[in-house]
Amino acid sequence: MTIPTLIIGGGTSALSAAHHLVSQGSSIIFASEKGADNDLDPQVHQLKTSGNAAVEWLSDVQLYNCDGFIGQFTIDFSKNGKLIRRQAANILVAEGSDRKTNFEKYGLQSGPKIRSLSEFSKDLIHDASEFDQKRIVFLNGLTSDSEPVIAAEILQCIQTLQALSGTQSLFLTGNLKVAGNGLEVAYRKAKSAGALFFKFTDTRPTIRQSTGNTATIEFQDEITNLKYRITPDIIVVDEEIVPSAYLSQIASVLRLNTDLDGFIQTENVHRLPVFTNRRGILAVGLSRAVMSSEDASTEAACGALAVLKLSNTDLRRSIDVAEIDSGKCIRCLTCYRLCPYASIKRGKRIEIIPDACAGCGICFAECPRKAIGMGDTDSETHKHARIDPMHKDQNIDPVIVAFCCSRSAARAHDQAMALNYQLPAQLKLVRVPCAGSISTSHVLEALSEGAAGVMVITCHEGNCHSETGNRHARRRVEYLSGHLDSIGLIGNRLTIETLAANMETEFVQIAQDFALALQETISI
Repeated sequence: MTIPTLIIGGGTSALSAAHHLVSQGSSIIFASEKGADNDLDPQVHQLKTSGNAAVEWLSDVQLYNCDGFIGQFTIDFSKNGKLIRRQAANILVAEGSDRKTNFEKYGLQSGPKIRSLSEFSKDLIHDASEFDQKRIVFLNGLTSDSEPVIAAEILQCIQTLQALSGTQSLFLTGNLKVAGNGLEVAYRKAKSAGALFFKFTDTRPTIRQSTGNTATIEFQDEITNLKYRITPDIIVVDEEIVPSAYLSQIASVLRLNTDLDGFIQTENVHRLPVFTNRRGILAVGLSRAVMSSEDASTEAACGALAVLKLSNTDLRRSIDVAEIDSGKCIRCLTCYRLCPYASIKRGKRIEIIPDACAGCGICFAECPRKAIGMGDTDSETHKHARIDPMHKDQNIDPVIVAFCCSRSAARAHDQAMALNYQLPAQLKLVRVPCAGSISTSHVLEALSEGAAGVMVITCHEGNCHSETGNRHARRRVEYLSGHLDSIGLIGNRLTIETLAANMETEFVQIAQDFALALQETISI
């Protein structure tokens, strides 16, 4: 029996992904926090009858617990106090978002003449004639950067309004971004239709709301320097698109990284657009970032394709994964807390699930009991870090051991070599799967073997495949640097830098500068 894919969500992205998977014969479990409604119910019914794949709909449920890993997730939902358990091979998070109106930021209170964008849009669709002969002001991006999705909705409203008899639309904005799909065209159409646009950079309009719910707006146009005082019939206040409250719970249960705003995924370049820090769990649409409905549907299709690829790929991979020696393990759970891929299984024994492990080595480098092995990776690291006795003479050129992330600095080095750039004569490169795998013993061994200096070169902040590998490396290097003097070594013999894979020129400069500094240190 084929294990289904779980789709969490009840919006456009979830339905789009579900249709793509079902059309390819994949069985799914469709789990929505919301119950059946007039919009969702017929679409799910169509989904059930559109193909040969099995479709189960769990409505009005909340994610409660998740165990297991890719290919064998066990998920618990709660519904009316009861527990519902299901199995899934993969999980696709396609939850929607919420809206937060900026009334407070403008010092306004909601009323018939002061409405949120969502409220106004619904009223406009229901009965546009209500706004005949009205002067309507839209506030957008005056307290923070304009969000293209919100700006597009406002421009659509303006186009509708300008087609009415005698209606005047005014768009007051701080930084109007028109880089979104079709935004530049929408802006030009709205302007051609007679809408007035006022942009503010150094100042902001003064908005006063009277007790009768009427508001007055005063400002000076930055282009003409003319002063305006407007008492509009309606003020429409922009909104912020924020993660749904349920999304926070989903991220917590599934142990997924979130960005500063609370959306799943951290815009890690190695995972865009749909992958998360856990193999087998994907995020699409408004669960991942603010985007238009069109972009969300497109991303849902990408998520479905990624799920199909995972389902048709042998889980065994040719990477060295971490492994715990149960005889040395003291169950301190350091590995469990630090693993960025949530690949550690707790039970009678602490285990690392090979199919979920990405081989970053963070747990290996941090384990206080040295109970974790990394296959051939650790032995190869020590082997390549050893110094040939013939090269230990530091009189001419200092021996430098450079521990480099294989995804960034090591590639920059290779490109520098291919371009015949001049590197220090005795630079010894040691490739590691992630800078997080570089332990203090690696560095100390290189120095004790005769290296004049050690460089640790990681990915830039935010670009580490393991999210935190570069931070762990920096913490260890800074710790060692502060203690080298106490063991008879000079602290500046150790440095840490960050590089991207395409920064071969910078790699050469860093290496040359470090070699020069070491020569000055040695000559003292």
